[in-house]
Amino acid sequence: MVKKQYEATAKNYSELADKLTVPKYQRGLVWSDKDKQEFVDTLANGFPFGSILIRKGDKGMYTVIDGQQRLTTINDFKKNPEKYWSHLDEIEKYKEFQSLSNTLVSITDKEQPILKDFFSQAIIKNSNEFDVNKLAKGVKGFSDIFGKSTNDLLDNLSRISEYIKKARQDLEKYVDVDNIVIPIIEFTGPEENLPSVFENLNRTGKKLSKYQVFAASWANHLITLNDTQIEKGLIESVINRYDRMTKARDNIEISDYNEQDIRKGRELNLSELAFGIGDLVINRLKSLITAKFDDDDLRDEYGFATLGIIVGIPNTKLSGIAKKFKEREIESNLSDELQILDNILQSLNKTFERLLEKPGMISNKQKEYENGLSKNFKILSYIAALWVKRDNKVEQQKILTFLPSYYLVDDLQNLWKSTGDKRLSSYYVTPSDGTPMKSYSLPVSQSRYKSAVESWIESDKDNASIQIKSVVKTIVTMHANLKYSHYYANNNVTSTDFEHIYSKKSLSEYYSENNIPGASVGNVMILKTDMNRSKHGKNLYDVSGTPDPEVLKNMVYPPQEDFEKVKQAIKNKKFGTIRDPILKREKDVFDSMANDLSIR
Repeated sequence: MVKKQYEATAKNYSELADKLTVPKYQRGLVWSDKDKQEFVDTLANGFPFGSILIRKGDKGMYTVIDGQQRLTTINDFKKNPEKYWSHLDEIEKYKEFQSLSNTLVSITDKEQPILKDFFSQAIIKNSNEFDVNKLAKGVKGFSDIFGKSTNDLLDNLSRISEYIKKARQDLEKYVDVDNIVIPIIEFTGPEENLPSVFENLNRTGKKLSKYQVFAASWANHLITLNDTQIEKGLIESVINRYDRMTKARDNIEISDYNEQDIRKGRELNLSELAFGIGDLVINRLKSLITAKFDDDDLRDEYGFATLGIIVGIPNTKLSGIAKKFKEREIESNLSDELQILDNILQSLNKTFERLLEKPGMISNKQKEYENGLSKNFKILSYIAALWVKRDNKVEQQKILTFLPSYYLVDDLQNLWKSTGDKRLSSYYVTPSDGTPMKSYSLPVSQSRYKSAVESWIESDKDNASIQIKSVVKTIVTMHANLKYSHYYANNNVTSTDFEHIYSKKSLSEYYSENNIPGASVGNVMILKTDMNRSKHGKNLYDVSGTPDPEVLKNMVYPPQEDFEKVKQAIKNKKFGTIRDPILKREKDVFDSMANDLSIR
């Protein structure tokens, strides 16, 4: 008979408070506000809830294996009860308070928010004092009352104070946090089984990503880094991640984590290394990747996939990274491998930043990029193709020359619409002949480019639109940078906008019912902000400061007679006539970029 590796018990919350840690491989918090509210409802109603799985550690501490969402929600409720209590009770309580207040003064609609804010703040104070000055200043009636005799003032304050006390007492009774009885399962098995237990527990409910499963499996696969700037950066990325996780969990500590030990020993496990590499990729490729500072899942995806590229394992078989890492003795050459990767990332970003940076934003400290054609695996395939040719600078330069055309054409043809695991792997996993199945070392052919553009325009011609989407902004930005960004640079333009050529104002009433592609590539350009504001629904021929004819030609700006035709078409409700010049310009924009994109 298999020996049982757990014991069931129960503990009051007060017995666990300040004694909890979470293991490194635990995922970040995933409960929504609704999830947390529903759990507090469960507590308030005295209903049973799922057990917490813990393991007793050193010095009386407990490691949370499963249940951190529940414990963190209880912690949050204890610190910020009004977030939960007000959802259920505040409306009734506030109505009573409102009624009390209205017996004292007449409160206008404009003053109601001030009264409510006072109530909300007053009931969560830890003492019996609250700021009546704010109420006196904001609500005229109360100001008059507080300005009366001392006896009247004290009497009115006393009436308000008694109600506030009662409301606070109700709040405290809503959930008696310290005496919540928490069902506990204490894991008594060996520590090396913890990652497997964690993975098994999360097969249902909110599914772990494959990267979170790897984090559990590789928790004890340790790697010592060298003292290079890149490796220092990886360590800082991991430390920042754990700091964010600790704050998000109301400062529940992470077990086996010590910031100073990591800095001094420079030791990360394999999943932490992958995360750090993902952060490096995102930070280096700012022109291609837009990421929130706390999007750890995205960093995991880029990091684990890039690690797969480095060790040469398909993205569908990343679970084998640890074995490959050992077989190929990657750790002994890791500094060199990371330097090669960093060089690739910087070359890749340099190629695309001049293509995707929004023109005419020189006054901004932070550059703005339009990367609406970026897909995660698509960008990873660029890293993979360059990694394969890491020992051949000539081939790498060819790839960098041709990548912008693939960035555009592959999106026009929806080649990366799905996640693209297998497609990504085909750029770096070598079959028996040693050559990956796909490469970016050859130019996009004219026939393929023409076919992709025609297909795009055909699908776009009846696409009723007026709001400019990210994909269109990206293509328009590419066109501007290839054909007319010098106009903004030479004229010291400090701000630009995306602007409808045939004005949004003139089309907004008709575009939807008549399938007018008003926000397509054919009807959008980048225009300096001051000119855009002065245009007011007109065209560039009707405003001062119009660019010279050569610049207008590079912009593929329609001739003046086309604006008159569209104006008459709108007047006569001949909406097919409106689509024609938009679609013609769309084709002309794509055609004008072909040579600059090295289409051959």
